[in-house]
Parts: sequence; C-alpha cells; structure tokens
Amino acid sequence: MSRYDLFRSRNMCTHITSNLNSGEIQEIYGHRMREMFNLLAFSPETAGKR
Repeated sequence: MSRYDLFRSRNMCTHITSNLNSGEIQEIYGHRMREMFNLLAFSPETAGKR
C-alpha cells in the first residue's frame, strides 16, 4: 500500500525529512503534497536545523 493510500484510508500520518525544496517535492507527489504534508522550512543561515 502506498503512503497516500494509508493516509486516506486510515488517516495515518507520515513524517519525512528532506533537503528538497517544496517545488521539488511537489514534482514527486503532485497535488497530494498539500494534503499529506505540513512544510517546515528553515532559513539557510539557521544553525542546527533539527
């Protein structure tokens, strides 16, 4: 089962980390991105981005 199917059928959340920007992530996930993810973006000058 894909993560999107689990999200839709069981309201199961998925947490990811990535060095991709939102445009690059949207190329992969398409319209589902806005439904599945909350984006936390950090400024490049931010130290210790965790």
